[in-house]
Amino acid sequence: MITTNLIANVNKGLERIENYIRDVNISMQNLANVIDNIRGSLNIIQITLQNITTEHDQYQNLLYDSIQLVDNLKNQLNDSENQNLRLQWLLDESQVQVKRTAKKRGIAIRGRDNTQGE
Repeated sequence: MITTNLIANVNKGLERIENYIRDVNISMQNLANVIDNIRGSLNIIQITLQNITTEHDQYQNLLYDSIQLVDNLKNQLNDSENQNLRLQWLLDESQVQVKRTAKKRGIAIRGRDNTQGE
């Protein structure tokens, strides 16, 4: 919004310079002030655009960091799921081995589903 006003001021100043060149009632002293005002407005516009660019870069970096964090968390979740599956498989295998061993020895073993409720 401030940039829009500054650009409007630059346009007004250029119109005044144009009027001077066309010899429309403007003094040389006023013309120097007009040029100074244009320079000031352009400097402020330049600084504003530099600040916008810097802020954009900062937000871009934050976005990149956030994406990296999400990717890392996804990988950790996948690793945890895989580890859980391996542990579940090992548990199931050990239960099968225990049942086989107990069967060979003639010992009755209740299934996992029955003992979990107790």
